[in-house]
Amino acid sequence: MDKSLKWLSLVTFYFGSKALGDPSSDGVVKVAARRAYRDLNRTLRGISTHKDRDHLVNATYDSLVSFVSGLNTVTDQSDFDERHARWCRDRIEFFTAHPHQDRSEFCLNYGQAQKWINMTLKYLAVLGCPAVEKAYAYLHVPVDSIVFDVAQEPSPGLGVARPPKQVAWSKLGEEDYLSYQKRLREATAEFYGSPLDCEAQAWANRLHQKGESA
Repeated sequence: MDKSLKWLSLVTFYFGSKALGDPSSDGVVKVAARRAYRDLNRTLRGISTHKDRDHLVNATYDSLVSFVSGLNTVTDQSDFDERHARWCRDRIEFFTAHPHQDRSEFCLNYGQAQKWINMTLKYLAVLGCPAVEKAYAYLHVPVDSIVFDVAQEPSPGLGVARPPKQVAWSKLGEEDYLSYQKRLREATAEFYGSPLDCEAQAWANRLHQKGESA
């Protein structure tokens, strides 16, 4: 099979035919955001029965479109980090303003917010979104249990200890998340242009060694 056809087949299978459009378009950003939502929604207990579920989710897709558009003006790592933190805080406040009608414990945690935005940006990088490619060196690793496991291994991992108290990735608070992200960046700086390059290689190695599927 022709290489271009292989790429088209893979993209269509994983993201759907809409992902074949202009990677800078709002539609493709939303495709990536929807796929990223699937990576965290199992931890967002109560979302399936929330009376405002569609509004919560669709408004977050829209906010990610705005975030990605703004990446064209990112100047450095600290600028990106501040925008990223501001987006996560904004989404947490937005979900808090829409409580579940039956579940008082319903909320969006920082760990879930980071997963949503980080996976969206990772997918857009793969799809070739120009704004994301411009900011690629600044992007964060989408933190999850597999990243915790792989990164803490001294060899061939990074020797980066997971956050304290053995907290689940979905329950991470802002301070622990930012501290962990900083340590990941410092550990990958010598050999990788971006922490995401290291994360991608680690995923590929892990799946190959264990004969797993994504």
